[in-house]
Amino acid sequence: MARLTFRVEATKSKSGVHAERRLVIVFRSNGRVERIITGGDRVKGTYSRGSAWISSIDLEPGDVAVYIRLVRGPRGRIGGYAEVYDHEGKMVFRAVIRKRKARASIGDPSYSGYVEKAIELIGLGDFIRKYNWSTAPRRG
Repeated sequence: MARLTFRVEATKSKSGVHAERRLVIVFRSNGRVERIITGGDRVKGTYSRGSAWISSIDLEPGDVAVYIRLVRGPRGRIGGYAEVYDHEGKMVFRAVIRKRKARASIGDPSYSGYVEKAIELIGLGDFIRKYNWSTAPRRG
């Protein structure tokens, strides 16, 4: 069992041009899916409006956590990354999101299915138009 700590956030700038969203989606071994969008201790956010928290998650054997960070910039462009953590607390896969594409960055592409499921769960399934999972150098 591993305990992971993540920063969970939903903030935007005073002008509303920039926004940042961080959340965690946990895929439990029994088939349940948990969305972690708030946390325990409040912390200062990246931008002035909104809230940010520190959230701790316990992972049992067979559980997988996907940590997603998205930033919206000028002209509504969205970028960010998604990291997949196994039940031991190690990051096993990382994907970058840029120009409406998700691309493997680091790790084992066999975990890419969790990233695709997480993107669908948060409502970006229609936004992402292309996936490329064959570009990651394997590490570990």
